[in-house]
Amino acid sequence: DTVTSWKWHIHTKWNSTLSSDSFKQCSKAATGLHYDPLRACGPVSEYNAEPECEAKIKSYACNPANYTANPLACEKGDLSGKFGAFKLGADSTVSEEWTDEHFPLPSENTDSWSIVLHAVCGQESRIACAHRTEGEVEQAEQVDQSIPVQAPAGCASRLRLQTDSSSIDVNKVL
Repeated sequence: DTVTSWKWHIHTKWNSTLSSDSFKQCSKAATGLHYDPLRACGPVSEYNAEPECEAKIKSYACNPANYTANPLACEKGDLSGKFGAFKLGADSTVSEEWTDEHFPLPSENTDSWSIVLHAVCGQESRIACAHRTEGEVEQAEQVDQSIPVQAPAGCASRLRLQTDSSSIDVNKVL
């Protein structure tokens, strides 16, 4: 299967002993639900089982236009909803840069956060994930990880994820 785009989110858990992982190690059981402290209440919100969220889930409409008009329309962790999916370029790579004025504050960071890339690749829906480590408020942390991805034939070969306190740069080579 050829992957041409990925959705990406901040998830609330990290259970791997590695700093980044792939496929089954990025399952919902391993990475949890989307970070949603303000209860925008998407279907994968960390609060989706609470009555307050159950009533909002059907009307959740996070997309770049809605997020620009009202930042409370999106879960803080719904990065692809806010900015769109990563799309494969002509050179078979993805390179994205974004700035989010409403990205989770350094004071919100937890050791359990992870970033998950979602795409259908063979029978897998979660291609890769990486642990979000806490950095200094004054000095942005840089994490540069290259991991081999054990993928079904034709799906993926390498993931490189860099993060700091307000941006993520992902390069995906197929």
